[in-house]
Amino acid sequence: MFFIAYSLPIYEFPVEASSAAKRRNKKFEKEFRILQNACALEKTKCGSLIPEENLNCVNLCISSKCYDSIFAQSPLEDGEVDYFRERAFKKCASYEMKRKRG
Repeated sequence: MFFIAYSLPIYEFPVEASSAAKRRNKKFEKEFRILQNACALEKTKCGSLIPEENLNCVNLCISSKCYDSIFAQSPLEDGEVDYFRERAFKKCASYEMKRKRG
């Protein structure tokens, strides 16, 4: 009986975000969801549309500046999910919300 020895590559794992950064991110996510739900349910804006068709309306309601820079040239089609642009939109909205807070 013999054993095969091999070496495993050593990987460096990224350092985890600090607990303060995690709290700020959770706080933003909560604020973003509250604003998203408020826009989706508001009858005068996006509440009259079915949820699958109101993504553009909700994003425009959350931040018209971010919507114009990310989705204006190529708006989402009904039911379309674009994770890359959604992430960019959330990042832009995050900066805008921080600026408004002061």
